[in-house]
Amino acid sequence: MDRREQILEAARSVVAESGVAALSVRTVAARAGIGASTLRHHFPTQRGLYDAVVAELFHAGLEDHRIADRRLDPLERLVECVGQFLPAADAPPALSGWFALHAAGLGVGATDQGRVLLEAVAASSRASTARWIDVLSEEGVLRRGPLEQHVELILALVDGLRMRMLTPGSRVGPGEALGLLEAALERAVIRD
Repeated sequence: MDRREQILEAARSVVAESGVAALSVRTVAARAGIGASTLRHHFPTQRGLYDAVVAELFHAGLEDHRIADRRLDPLERLVECVGQFLPAADAPPALSGWFALHAAGLGVGATDQGRVLLEAVAASSRASTARWIDVLSEEGVLRRGPLEQHVELILALVDGLRMRMLTPGSRVGPGEALGLLEAALERAVIRD
């Protein structure tokens, strides 16, 4: 295993044992058995380390699927991609992990590390969504409006659906969330 992979393995271990709020350069370096300067050689900034961890832990397997396949309905393609941000029926820990991430960055016990990690997750989500919207924009299938507005609307919708899924007594489960996502994208993003 090369040094970079050793560092990422240590970071994954820290997050698995202590949560995202515990992720720091010093903690990861100690877990990897290296000095902070060695870690900084591979990840010059703390944000670089967080971005790498986010890519692996939070958006591992996030794909563009068939977004560029013009033979398929644009709404179907966008729902397929954006739906990856919603937890599957058999993945309730993903939902509580999303909430824990926000609590680490915004809650009462928020830390700088938690805030930076939350920013990294948000930037990664925004980049994926913008990529999908760009593809559909080139096809001319989006409703009028700034592309960034479409991106922010989609991200706000996903965040709201996740929150509804967490709310006790809510009737929104994974299947309902996907149906609501499709209905909202059809009405607000994809042109008739």
